[in-house]
Amino acid sequence: MPRPSAANPAGSARDGILIHALSEFARYGFSGARVDRIARHSRVSKRMLFYYFKDKQALFGAVLDSAWQDGRVMEEAPEDALASARFWREFYFRNENFLRLMLWESIEPGPKGLMGTKERQRIWVESARKIRRGSSRPGGWPKSMDARYVLIMGLGMIAAPLLLPTVARLSTGLDPHDPRFVRKYGRLVDEIVGRVTGAEVRAPRKARGSAARAG
Repeated sequence: MPRPSAANPAGSARDGILIHALSEFARYGFSGARVDRIARHSRVSKRMLFYYFKDKQALFGAVLDSAWQDGRVMEEAPEDALASARFWREFYFRNENFLRLMLWESIEPGPKGLMGTKERQRIWVESARKIRRGSSRPGGWPKSMDARYVLIMGLGMIAAPLLLPTVARLSTGLDPHDPRFVRKYGRLVDEIVGRVTGAEVRAPRKARGSAARAG
């Protein structure tokens, strides 16, 4: 997903539209998103928006394409199970809109169904392969566990507080973004991964790579 630079906070007009469209679709879904609101926040006219994207469906597709280009971050994720869990926890806590976009797309995939299925499937398949490669090393997921399902389980475990913030608040009395919640939940996830994989759980090092830079 394009990001504004210090020299040009708005980026190009098209990039600015994509940035605000991601927030809009992540918050309201396809049906609830308003093109005029996206244009206003992007500081462009609706005519200019439709110059770049012929209609709302095309804009939604471009947002998905742009967001999934950040699937390159999967290439940077460690193969080690514990390090990978920490990497993705950091990434998704800094990029909640990706999670919300996936959730909305599952609820209402849009008039033409899921977009970019083949390319996105390639990303997830490669992620499962990375888990399988890691299973041959100490601290990896057990080989008896299907890497495809480990991938789904891991995402669910990491994303649950962000997708169900009300449950998190009611059960713990803390907001999912509260440093105390982040710390305690992170320790729990680490302990679960450590017990399943046999990895030694130590205090995490400072995050690196895209997960640390994104935001």
